[in-house]
Amino acid sequence: MEKHFLIKGGIKMAEISAINNFKKYNSGSGRSSINNVVREAFRELEKFKNNVNQELTQFNKILDKNLSVLEQQYYDTEVDSRSRDVVSVVSQVQTGNFEARNGVDLTYILSLEKWEQYYKENLEFLNKKFGKNARCVYAVIHFDESTPHLQSMWTFSEENNQK
Repeated sequence: MEKHFLIKGGIKMAEISAINNFKKYNSGSGRSSINNVVREAFRELEKFKNNVNQELTQFNKILDKNLSVLEQQYYDTEVDSRSRDVVSVVSQVQTGNFEARNGVDLTYILSLEKWEQYYKENLEFLNKKFGKNARCVYAVIHFDESTPHLQSMWTFSEENNQK
């Protein structure tokens, strides 16, 4: 999924695009991994594998938090052992060589409000693309790593209409 955009102020950046990285889990066998991803998203772990600047964690923005969706997936959904019914998504802006060529850190081109607006639109885009069987567990903008990004998690299930 790629979406090119234009930053207001006339800077056209064709080499900058939004990239969504997906990781899929099984809600039956992958609960421990899923729970660790959730704890990482909300900065509830003691150690992080990423370069988290805890001085900036206060600026992280929760756009959606509905952990009961995940609990429902765990306990109320029948899942085949081969199924991947929980997906985590990291949406970030890929800068290509823009920063090196222009000597500008993209993080500071947009205000916190503009980053939030951009990632709210990205969240709406994901919601539409995933469709009616997807439910958002959480969506958090991380400002405390090298580049602002949106981390979200989704569950997928269909109503069983068999009698």
